[in-house]
Amino acid sequence: MKARKPFRLQGVLRYRQQVEKQLKGELTRLTQALAEAESIRLRQFQQWESCCQTLHIMQQAGLAATDLFIYSAFLQRLSTEMRQQDQAIEGLHQAVERTRERLEQAMRDRKILENLQQKFAFQRHKEDLRDEERTLAEMALRRFAHE
Repeated sequence: MKARKPFRLQGVLRYRQQVEKQLKGELTRLTQALAEAESIRLRQFQQWESCCQTLHIMQQAGLAATDLFIYSAFLQRLSTEMRQQDQAIEGLHQAVERTRERLEQAMRDRKILENLQQKFAFQRHKEDLRDEERTLAEMALRRFAHE
């Protein structure tokens, strides 16, 4: 029986599987970072909203100018931090989307190679059946010739 030839793209398939696994890990990490950034942004907004309500109540009660200045400066700083957090969230959204697209492409690439591997296995199986048929036919001819 002749030697079976291996699937020549097996190394490429393993590499594609590894790339896909790495991209899945990266997407998970980025998704977690995005969720954390959004959680921070929510806490910032809640703090800002609470301070605005407190400031409004204190203004009605007759807040001193220095206290008003302190609250205003704090709210301004908090607003700046919220804008920075919004930018960070937008950057993470873009990174998640880019990674998701790369992962989808890696999955398509892997699937193509797996389909090729299945076709190769099917072809090999057909060749094995043909070889077996030839062997059986030769055995039958030898047996018939000896009789």
